Amino acid sequence: MKNINILLLICVCLGMNMGCVHKERFSDTPKIESVTLTKISNGTNKDSDGLLVIHFTDGDGDIGLDEDDTMPPFDTASAFYYNYFITYYELQNGVWVSPPELENNFHVRLPRFLQ
Repeated sequence: MKNINILLLICVCLGMNMGCVHKERFSDTPKIESVTLTKISNGTNKDSDGLLVIHFTDGDGDIGLDEDDTMPPFDTASAFYYNYFITYYELQNGVWVSPPELENNFHVRLPRFLQ
């Protein structure tokens, strides 16, 4: 019986302690914290793959589109069809340029993270 009382006291203390934990609030406006791009070598000195990692915070977690978000303004003819835009640049003769043949090929529709 003494062990049960001690266990109950520990549970109550832990519960009270957990109730005091401050839950951090984030802005509802998404904020990018950091971006890293790591080249993945294919051994030919003409690397074509990379790993893009983006760390962000969003207080309400409403980032992304559902699969059925295809009606205006998210239809294929709209500028809002994609919700993540990547523009590729190359350093050519000391100037960063976006090759015309690759324009718009990297835009994607991020799926909704939270339902």
